[in-house]
Amino acid sequence: MMTKKYIGQREIGNMMSDYGIPGDYRKVNVLYSRGKLPEPSVYIGKNPGWLKEDIEKWLSEYQKTQRPYNKH
Repeated sequence: MMTKKYIGQREIGNMMSDYGIPGDYRKVNVLYSRGKLPEPSVYIGKNPGWLKEDIEKWLSEYQKTQRPYNKH
């Protein structure tokens, strides 16, 4: 049986730049509070956690709604 890996808001923020989306964990917190993220897969205490593959799928869709971002 494979162990599921859950990620939190900080990890999602770090992943955003890989998809060319400006942001960090604070932006993720705003998106979460506005209901823009998928439903969390788990809660650890009060902290939401998501499966990495669910967030990768969401990021590829969310990326299509954002203006191009150039990292310098």
